[in-house]
Amino acid sequence: MNDITASGHAARRGPAAPPHDYLTPAELNQLRDQIHALRDFALQRDEDGTEIDADTADPSDRATIEEDTRRAKAYAAHKRALLVSVEAALERLHSGDYGYCMETGEPIGFQRLAANPIATLSIEAQERLERRRRTISVAE
Repeated sequence: MNDITASGHAARRGPAAPPHDYLTPAELNQLRDQIHALRDFALQRDEDGTEIDADTADPSDRATIEEDTRRAKAYAAHKRALLVSVEAALERLHSGDYGYCMETGEPIGFQRLAANPIATLSIEAQERLERRRRTISVAE
């Protein structure tokens, strides 16, 4: 029933398995609303309005400005990555692949999706991935 995509993930086939065959329309609407809220958040501009001239500020002000700038850049990068994940989730919703594990093709489960509507892996697949990452980081 599942093919393996170029990325090595399981992909569901169309006619053999109807799209969203385990999520109810109400559940899908709730998850779609959550994904759109995440998209709105990711697209939201963040400005604190604070501007201090780094050339004239004392050293502690400069350090604070540099740290604030570093954090703002990291936060912006996080939001860009979130937007990519959100757009991918919306694409999966449209194609009928939403809610299925990209590794196994099995249903992710409504509870997990309600907690993380952009999840791409089942809990079991996510745990395997985290164990592999821990093993690799310990080996290094």
